[in-house]
Amino acid sequence: MNHTCRGTVYLESAQLSSNDSCHFVISNGSTILHLRTSNENDKQRWMNALELAKQKASKFRKQFHDSDEEISTSEDLNKQQQQQQPQQQQIKQSQTTTDRVELATMNKAFDAKLEDLKMCMDLINRHYQALHRTLADLEQIDKSESTINTIKSVNERATLFRITSTGKRVFS
Repeated sequence: MNHTCRGTVYLESAQLSSNDSCHFVISNGSTILHLRTSNENDKQRWMNALELAKQKASKFRKQFHDSDEEISTSEDLNKQQQQQQPQQQQIKQSQTTTDRVELATMNKAFDAKLEDLKMCMDLINRHYQALHRTLADLEQIDKSESTINTIKSVNERATLFRITSTGKRVFS
């Protein structure tokens, strides 16, 4: 990010290869780029985008590079488009699959977080009940007015903590 442009890679003749789940290589003769993504989904999205750009570069060169070779009829153009449609459909299907995998991964992460929150809420409730029982026992032992007022104050604070931490709302 802090560097200037490091050159140009012509995708039309470049080779794309993948070594592991997050690492891929773009090779074009003397230029070799080693790239790494943060996760496999991002890598797949990069690879799909690069393949699509490579196809577009080839198509562009075929149409405009050779001035001697022109497409003479609309039938030739239709044949080329028909040949490219399965490739484009495959790329779209791959992107859809990648999106589904990404959503499934996010769902798993959300489910794990939800389970953590449920466990925390259960612990808070257990500790609240234990504190409440201990205060009730203390109230039975010492019935002086100052102790009862202190116990009521602690009970109120414990109740407010429980309500706040579990997200429950109390309406008067």
